[in-house]
Amino acid sequence: MAGSGDLKLAHWALVLLHDVAMAGPAACDALAAAPPVPAVDDAPYLPGLPTDGGAQLSRQPLQAAAALTTAGTASALVTGPIAKSELAKVGFTFPGQTEFVADASGVAADMAVMMLAGPSLRTVPMTVHCALAEVPGRLSIDLICARARVVHRALQRDFGLANPRIAICGLNPHAGENGRMGREEIDIIAPAGDLLYANAYDILMEDVISGMYVGAGTVAGVRCHHLAFRGTQTDWQIWIEDGARPLPRKMVITSKWMTGAPQYTVTTSDWNMAPKLAAGRFKFVPPKDAVQLDFIAPAAAPALSRQSTAEGRK
Repeated sequence: MAGSGDLKLAHWALVLLHDVAMAGPAACDALAAAPPVPAVDDAPYLPGLPTDGGAQLSRQPLQAAAALTTAGTASALVTGPIAKSELAKVGFTFPGQTEFVADASGVAADMAVMMLAGPSLRTVPMTVHCALAEVPGRLSIDLICARARVVHRALQRDFGLANPRIAICGLNPHAGENGRMGREEIDIIAPAGDLLYANAYDILMEDVISGMYVGAGTVAGVRCHHLAFRGTQTDWQIWIEDGARPLPRKMVITSKWMTGAPQYTVTTSDWNMAPKLAAGRFKFVPPKDAVQLDFIAPAAAPALSRQSTAEGRK
């Protein structure tokens, strides 16, 4: 993006980089030689100082570049820092660029994540574009599970990792110190981690050294069978609904390896075994002017994905 020399929002330039090697000084040369694109408004802007004119100058190329990318003309979109408060003044209704890109791609905001990717570590924040004081209230088991599943798919599809390892960081200092500095790790983060296991039975049973049927009991008025298992590091109990629907109603996990042997409790209710979901919810509607890509065989995808990712970071 290049503004006019008289610091008026009269023109900006858009250049497609057909080779990653063009990024950097070569891109500046290409921008200088590019034909200017008329801007919507002729508003003044000041480099280094957030203004309405600068917000317009950053919004228009972002929209144009997103359109080129979703149409398949460009392969990727690289963004720079923006002044979100100024953008809001000129009609930009999204909290940040993450939500804008999600909307431009036809993806629900809660299904898009912001990933900071390095050679060996990729990090995704659970919450974005909100006050720090709001974070504990926004954190939930559903949010953690949704974010983790999106990241898992992205690591497989975009980074070629067949079995990604995902770690969930604690919210409080020292991960809460067993509740001394906050209970979000005990009440929200740890239970969410347990729900993310794809092979829950194998994971739960790998440490078990003994088990017993405790007897019948009730959970929220529902008659259940109570089972208890003891492991070398973890003990756990589960209550299974009696009758024709053997659903888990409650689970208690005791971590013996942690000081104080804290317990994590999850209680479930309102199971819907026959949800009525409209077929339209699963219908994919491609964005306008979308280009269909050829399918890549799974055996060849990992190597291609790693190469493409490495080139994109140069």
